[in-house]
Amino acid sequence: MGFFKKYTGAIFAFLVLFTVILSALNFFARQEGRLVMQPKFVVDELLSFGRGLCDGTTFDYLAGKTSYDMRETLPGFFSTSLKFIMSTALISLVIGIGLGILFAFRRSRLVEGVLDFLHITPDFMLAVLLQILSIAVY
Repeated sequence: MGFFKKYTGAIFAFLVLFTVILSALNFFARQEGRLVMQPKFVVDELLSFGRGLCDGTTFDYLAGKTSYDMRETLPGFFSTSLKFIMSTALISLVIGIGLGILFAFRRSRLVEGVLDFLHITPDFMLAVLLQILSIAVY
């Protein structure tokens, strides 16, 4: 029983901390140039979210002037995104493994230079460069 209580308490504490962190922006507000706390607003929003879960309005959203239900539209969007992501992931995996096997036993200045450049370049810079490259190719 102690095991169950321990993990239930940990999950509850995590959920409370998660909710507090997410609602921090709504907890503080500016009024007349001062920073004030408004815990009632956070409680009202959480109760509104709970009521929306019960009556099903939490998953409604507007796109332009049309109202949609997320439970109906999300699976189609998810499957489309999954197809694009999985295809590009598979292509990059095959190319990466192929180039790794090809260059594993070769020593050339060009290959070493490219790998050194990729090694010292921060990841976010590579992401930006790849996005620019993909836009240029498209």
